[in-house]
Amino acid sequence: MNSQETEKKKVIIEQAYDFSSIDKDTLFIEGKQLLYVKPSQKEFEIIKNIEGVQALNNTFNFSASNIIDSLKSQNLVSITSKRVLGIITKNDTIYIDRLNTKKFNSHNHFSIYYINTCNYISYTYRTRDNPYFVVDKLYEDMSCDSIIEQKYVIAQNGLNIRKAGGQVTGKFNNGDIVNVIGYTKDSIEIKDKNKIVKGRWAIINYEDFEDGRRHKKRYVFEGYLGNIEDVKVYDEDLIYGSVIKTPAEQDYNDDAYIENLSDYFKYELISASKFNSVNQDNSYFLTKNPSIKITKNEDKTENFNLPIKDSILTFKSKMDYSAASYTYYGDIDVINSYLVYGVYYKAEEALFSVIDKETGETKFMFPEFPNFSPNKKRIICFSYNIYSEINYLEIYSVKPNQTMILDYVFTFPNWINFESDNVKWLSNDTIVFKIVNPNIYNGSEVVNPQYLKLQFKK
Repeated sequence: MNSQETEKKKVIIEQAYDFSSIDKDTLFIEGKQLLYVKPSQKEFEIIKNIEGVQALNNTFNFSASNIIDSLKSQNLVSITSKRVLGIITKNDTIYIDRLNTKKFNSHNHFSIYYINTCNYISYTYRTRDNPYFVVDKLYEDMSCDSIIEQKYVIAQNGLNIRKAGGQVTGKFNNGDIVNVIGYTKDSIEIKDKNKIVKGRWAIINYEDFEDGRRHKKRYVFEGYLGNIEDVKVYDEDLIYGSVIKTPAEQDYNDDAYIENLSDYFKYELISASKFNSVNQDNSYFLTKNPSIKITKNEDKTENFNLPIKDSILTFKSKMDYSAASYTYYGDIDVINSYLVYGVYYKAEEALFSVIDKETGETKFMFPEFPNFSPNKKRIICFSYNIYSEINYLEIYSVKPNQTMILDYVFTFPNWINFESDNVKWLSNDTIVFKIVNPNIYNGSEVVNPQYLKLQFKK
């Protein structure tokens, strides 16, 4: 087709569908909603002879009426035949003249606009489309909704995540953060065991990792939301964990299942005052050797020498990727050793080393501070693996020949001891320490800790 024929055809189309007689009346829209657009009576007279338009008009009206009936009580949907749409956003007003072209396009005449406070998306209406696909967009799009507050789940068994219609699509764990963007108006009541819990539906911004980390609008019950200080470890969850090593096992059993560990421990939550009444220095088993001189570097790291039988061990520290820094904690007289803390920057790890005073050899390395029992025959060590997010409790025995043997390793998914060097011994088999729900612990100060007494049975 040559250029003259193309121009001739263009003129014919423009003359056939001339909408200049349609008034440029304007509808202004603000806020999130669906807008169904259909031709006015005058507009329809111009396009009524187009093949398929009559059927398109009928199905559009039927589909629109169903959606409007389902959403009209929420003021989230409307219908218009006005020519100009004025969409008010946060920063501007966008004007759309639907008939700014004389070429027929069903998108200009039968369409659906999804409008939020930032922008809009328009959809050409097609008879084969599921009429509710835009409703999902309305409820799930989070592009312009602001988070008004962060709440925490305070339900022991977690909290269901729901779609607008009530369908459960996921579940939060106790202690998870919830991003709230609003609340419904009406309050409901739920019977939970012997109490009545009241609240609205909290509208949340939910990050769906299974769907490419898309942000979706979801609903949770407000009655099980609280502040960070309201999050706690429930008594029934304290004793559940895994045994991943026993004296009969050489290696860790990484596939150990969660079970009730009451065969190994007695447990009890105690008050803060009872915990604070235990006046014990966690480093009571250490003595400071006056012959060890410590010098400070400009980067505040330490240098020191440790005397051994026939030589001197020199520790030079530097805060550098290719170096390490060391701290002398003290002497462990009961096993004739030194305790030195080392931070190894390149390896991204830190360890407590027990160094033999006679040979200078490292007898043992602990992932965190080793807590000796009053009779010096047992050591416990709490540690937390930030990569696997696993909380370990390691139990060692000290043998008469001064060797240390790792006897048991336990994991506890429902709590974490966040101050591994501040364990207090009540007796040779009982300790007290601070715990917190692991879902709210990020390394900063714990607002409302709990206090756990744990007694070893074996």
